[in-house]
Amino acid sequence: MSRSPWVVAAVAGVLVLGLVGVLVYEAGRTPDPSLTFPVTWSTSPAGGQERQGDLEEEENETFTFQLGSPNVTSVQVALTWTDDSGDPDRFNLSVVGPDGIEPVRRNGSNGSVVLRIPVAPVPTVEQAQGPSRDRVEASLARSHASSAGVGGWQVTVGLEDAPGQRPVPQAQDLETQPDGSNSFVLTFSYTVYRAQVADPTV
Repeated sequence: MSRSPWVVAAVAGVLVLGLVGVLVYEAGRTPDPSLTFPVTWSTSPAGGQERQGDLEEEENETFTFQLGSPNVTSVQVALTWTDDSGDPDRFNLSVVGPDGIEPVRRNGSNGSVVLRIPVAPVPTVEQAQGPSRDRVEASLARSHASSAGVGGWQVTVGLEDAPGQRPVPQAQDLETQPDGSNSFVLTFSYTVYRAQVADPTV
């Protein structure tokens, strides 16, 4: 059955108008603008594992702390003790981290030894571009993630000397009251960094 030329022309006209409308709509659209967001970096403490022990002179004990968090900028290991008698006890503290972390050792006789170990530098990016704050935060989290320090940390506590009461300082081997307690508390904690994205600049 043949169709009227007028019907064919009408259908063709509708199709043409529809195509023209789509082209006009697409031409009028603009892509999402790439906004510029100010970025700052904050640090916050995390972790906080504790161990306790007791040593005799010239003894030591090793503890293993597992660190699984990314973006660690520093680790802090603190050793504390209370000297109950005589001259000050002398402890030493050594830390061996995962690959890439330089071992650290220190001793002390004033009741505490604290080691602060740098791990990864805090990023310095001050601005980032993207269509939204969420997209920018996700992008920064991927591009500036750090796995430095992840793994096992070996911490060794040693007691070098625990003198008791002496009648005179020169009498090193004569103690009128032996040192009674050589207990200690060991704390392992760390600091992580995170991007803070502000409202976009105009």
